[in-house]
Amino acid sequence: MQRLNFLFWNTNRKPLIKEIANIAKHNSIDVILLAEHKLNDADLLLELNSESDKYEIPRPIFKNSKIKIVTKFSADLVIPVADEKHNRYTSFKIKINETEEILVFGVHLPDNRNNKSESINSYAGEVARAIKAIEEEKKLYKTIVVGDFNLNPYDKGMVDACSFHAIMDSEIVKKGLRVVSGKEYRYFYNPMWSLHGDIGNNVAGSYFYKNAELVNYHWNVFDQVLLGPSLIDNFDKNSLKFIDSDGVKTLLKKGALPNKKYSDHLPLMFTLNFS
Repeated sequence: MQRLNFLFWNTNRKPLIKEIANIAKHNSIDVILLAEHKLNDADLLLELNSESDKYEIPRPIFKNSKIKIVTKFSADLVIPVADEKHNRYTSFKIKINETEEILVFGVHLPDNRNNKSESINSYAGEVARAIKAIEEEKKLYKTIVVGDFNLNPYDKGMVDACSFHAIMDSEIVKKGLRVVSGKEYRYFYNPMWSLHGDIGNNVAGSYFYKNAELVNYHWNVFDQVLLGPSLIDNFDKNSLKFIDSDGVKTLLKKGALPNKKYSDHLPLMFTLNFS
């Protein structure tokens, strides 16, 4: 059994090289995706590989992307699948073994402080349709979409059939699609609903924002992973978590809220198993 551990973190332009390396070490991370990064590649690799792990940054395919990719896979096993004219996602294929490949999309949608919710939902639909077009083009549906969506799991851009069509029930998603008015819409599985709230979780979301408006959710789950139906059986549901410590120190402040000294977002980790 081959376990593949993923980490996504919006680092909020902070110099978190040590923290990223600590998380990678303590959680045996294989694939790292970083948003809002301002990190020197050489320094990041030096820290990640300080104890003999062999992390690499694929080159030159993600040079202009909003998402930085670091993996333990050799460069020839991490392959671009789109020209990335759209700067809201990066896309690549990983050859897991001789017989298995997966598609990975790292996503960072516009922030909700400078954009109306209608605009973010529209961006989500645009990205979702582009992703599904790539799946069709490559005839590869073992798909992971992970990143900072700046939407909660229940928002229109996540659940709309014309967008990600991402729902919380894996058994329904395994059916592959549903038909609405004679048209087929493929599903994504969104397990993040289980992390929205404090029952069984150390934190109630990945991003905390409190204001004086009458409607305020306080905790949000903007950082999410979606899985295509073909990967549901590979997904270790118990692995899904927001990381509140880098293994050396807490990433939280008083009140169990994200410590903005590090980032205003908490890292997201999940695992896939392959035979």
